[in-house]
Amino acid sequence: MFDPAGKYGQYGQCDDRTVKKSTLELLTLPSGGKQPYRRIELKFAPLSYNANTVERRALISATSVGGSVFILVTGSLANRFKAMKEDLVGVQESFRATGQTKSVQPAGAS
Repeated sequence: MFDPAGKYGQYGQCDDRTVKKSTLELLTLPSGGKQPYRRIELKFAPLSYNANTVERRALISATSVGGSVFILVTGSLANRFKAMKEDLVGVQESFRATGQTKSVQPAGAS
């Protein structure tokens, strides 16, 4: 996210970032099992295209499925975050990543 190839690092290094809240939630899968999701609220100030810092807030949700990590980032400018937070939390809480088992047919089967 803050890498030079990422969304918020493309105009320079973003050193000013703070984790405001971090929780680990166990969510129920369609199969009935439980899957952990890390939920993070982040405050940061990346550089913009004109070299100004712009304060932003983001909600991040991450989980691991099948050896890969899936991450959702939703956010806004800091001055709009309070008004948008309810919608952003709704997006964050709707995020699910589930695995799918592939059925393999024996060779020669139609």
